[in-house]
Amino acid sequence: MATTLAPTRDTSAIGVGAAPARDCFLDALRLLVIVLVVLQHWTLPVLDSTRGAVTVGSVLDVPGAWVLTWAVQVMPLIFFVGGAANAISLRSARQRAQRAPDWLARRLRRLVWPVVPLAVLWIPLTSLLVALGVPDGAVHSGTRAAGMVLWFLAAYLMVVVLAPTLLRWEERAGWWICVGLLAGVVAVDLARLATGVTEIGYLNVALVWAGVHQLGMRYASGALNRRAAAVLAVGGWATALAVVLVVPYSPNMTGVFDTAASNINPPTLPLAALGAGQVGLAVLARERIDAWGSRPAAAWLLTWARTRLMTVYLWHMVPMAALSAVLVVWADLATPQPFTAGWLVWNAAGVSAMTLVLCPLVGLTARFERPPDLPYAAQSTARSCAAALLGGAGLLILTVAGLDPNPVSLAGLLAIGGALVVTCGFREGWGRAAWTLSLFGAPLRGATNRTLRAMTAEASSRRARVGGEATPARGRP
Repeated sequence: MATTLAPTRDTSAIGVGAAPARDCFLDALRLLVIVLVVLQHWTLPVLDSTRGAVTVGSVLDVPGAWVLTWAVQVMPLIFFVGGAANAISLRSARQRAQRAPDWLARRLRRLVWPVVPLAVLWIPLTSLLVALGVPDGAVHSGTRAAGMVLWFLAAYLMVVVLAPTLLRWEERAGWWICVGLLAGVVAVDLARLATGVTEIGYLNVALVWAGVHQLGMRYASGALNRRAAAVLAVGGWATALAVVLVVPYSPNMTGVFDTAASNINPPTLPLAALGAGQVGLAVLARERIDAWGSRPAAAWLLTWARTRLMTVYLWHMVPMAALSAVLVVWADLATPQPFTAGWLVWNAAGVSAMTLVLCPLVGLTARFERPPDLPYAAQSTARSCAAALLGGAGLLILTVAGLDPNPVSLAGLLAIGGALVVTCGFREGWGRAAWTLSLFGAPLRGATNRTLRAMTAEASSRRARVGGEATPARGRP
């Protein structure tokens, strides 16, 4: 008899909050994905400068380097983790009699809010850097890189919107939903290859990511046992390899820094098959992962990372932009020839330096993972969908346009702000404008209040040291 792997309770989304009890397996996968994504973005680009502008190539353009992408393309795992977390969270919401639109509003606010401080910093900072003499091309490269990471949030927001429906389908049809989504991926790819119209392939943005997300829901239902995991592992990897060898697909599984062709933009059948294979291997290794996570050091790391992974993901391009400005623009250095000893030393030194910058940056910005504690409106389906459309549109605009100070990027930021406003309730006479000001001003007010309290305490201490004056009792005139 196959052993069923039933997950423990996990009510958090990616990088969001702590739950009373956690599934160590899901937390470990989440950590693995973010670490590998950061290392990809830090080590795969090939940087050079021409007249002050940073030119960005990719290690993956080297012949044969595509083999790396089969190991480092781990984004399907994060959608798998999200599917499990969303299924558990939705079932918990049902027990609390929380409606799906209200669940979606809370999920949406916690997902898009951390983008606001990132954009609020980057958009004016680019103007300042240009005014200080940093070449326009270098600044533009940095802002595009900072916005590039937002594609994932837009795609993940899409599956969050679909999650209540996908869970109902999961409970009614089980594995047939996964089969149906896979059939849809095949149909879209066949239509794209037959017609030569690349745009048809973008239908797979929904089908591929929803399919891997559905495997997470299967896991949360306890249906992804070792036998099913073995089928996914063998079938997924074999299918991915077979279709790449037989059908004219690119063998490259990731599109980091605009390589010529890949299976991620748009997503394809090989990527879906690779994702299924990764999920199968991960579930087969679950006992070992749980054993690792039970060690004191690993448990501490998972606890520390739980409320910081979204921050690491959103802000990790800042150290890269800063280091590129110093080494490539001002020092006129360039990335050594890939896969040489010099390239290994360059990456080792660069990763170490960027980690030293990222750690304090995460310490300063991790507070933005949790949105301001402001009231929610009672959500209708139309209202929650409007908020999701605004949030998704804003994320896509910032992904494509970058975080430059131009009208398009500002429109993207305003769309995200609009999505947050739509989720809000307006009790005690609050208006939309006041809520928006509170949304953007809450972190500044908090920092100001802490500073004023520290200054007051220091002044009182100084008076006590100089004159021995006692602090008046509370309530004394």
